[in-house]
Amino acid sequence: NGNLLVSARQMNSVFYIDAPTGNVLWKMGGSPSSKDNAAYIPVESPFSGQHDARLQPGWSTCSGGQISLFDDETYGDAGPARGVLYDVRLGPSDGGCDGGTARASVAWQARGTASSAASGSFRISADGSRVIGWGIPSDLVFTEVDEEQHDLLDFRFTSANGSYRAIKAPLSAFDLNVLRMTAGLP
Repeated sequence: NGNLLVSARQMNSVFYIDAPTGNVLWKMGGSPSSKDNAAYIPVESPFSGQHDARLQPGWSTCSGGQISLFDDETYGDAGPARGVLYDVRLGPSDGGCDGGTARASVAWQARGTASSAASGSFRISADGSRVIGWGIPSDLVFTEVDEEQHDLLDFRFTSANGSYRAIKAPLSAFDLNVLRMTAGLP
């Protein structure tokens, strides 16, 4: 719709901004106060030091929908990092057309083994699989799981270098000859 979803890591908040005016329409998470006296959406199971916030297909400016993000848990004490999907309901003061109470509740999550100091990502593919990049520092770079949280793939480095983002791409996006030449394979 042309508006912006902005993840403010240091504020433990996600903002929805009207692009033409720059006004904050609503704020999810963090402290209730915000610029423009924007509506506040409280979060059940709050996130901390998050990355990669994304509106999911089916989002409605009238009623809400789902937002995914990688919860680093950098500043929190709730536990290890996680890929999390929130059901977000908009209230009347934040553009909600049904007049309900604004809230964000966990629809799905997959937790790692430790918090992340920085970085990380969470992407949901069209086929429903979910790729979680575990950030820094971690020897576990990314995990792919299905909707039922069955582990499909774990990718590790030999040292705890971590990763910034992990994105699943179709094989057709790569030139196999270039990959073979740069990998030293015949």
